[in-house]
Amino acid sequence: MIHIFEGVDHAGKDTVIDVFKKYFRDIPVFDGFNVYDSSLTKDIKRHLKSPEEWQKAIAYETINFCRQTNVDVIINRFTWSELVYGDMFRGGADWSFYFDVMEEELKDIAEIFYITADTDDIKERINISDRKKSRKIINNIDNLKRSYEALIEKTELKVTIIDTSSEEYKELIRKWEAAS
Repeated sequence: MIHIFEGVDHAGKDTVIDVFKKYFRDIPVFDGFNVYDSSLTKDIKRHLKSPEEWQKAIAYETINFCRQTNVDVIINRFTWSELVYGDMFRGGADWSFYFDVMEEELKDIAEIFYITADTDDIKERINISDRKKSRKIINNIDNLKRSYEALIEKTELKVTIIDTSSEEYKELIRKWEAAS
């Protein structure tokens, strides 16, 4: 099973993943953006011309690895973040490819945890030192959240929404910590 954690920067993904990893021991954790920077993916990048082509190929390789090895993995960002942040900051992303092809590939082996929080809480979590480089994120938190919510409405994958500003979240964390 691929456990994919998605959400806006500073919503609490790393904290949730840390607790999730303690609860589900021995599951390797990958940063989705680092999935795109392994030796295998460097070979893929060399042979394919465009970033869109190699991102698709790398996603397939990751999915195939999980299928063939029957290994559970946690991925901090994988496909949705590329769509949301690609739309927001790089002038577009291939949503049709995701829904026409990628979702079908993920359907039987992936679950998505969408990590969100109150916009003001997210802004408070961004360190003073990060504020300058995170200006685009600070100014676009609500737009980013709307893009993730649009994906949730369209997807057929299992999605668990975790609001790190809520009391339910605090209770979930207590349960996971007590069980680990």
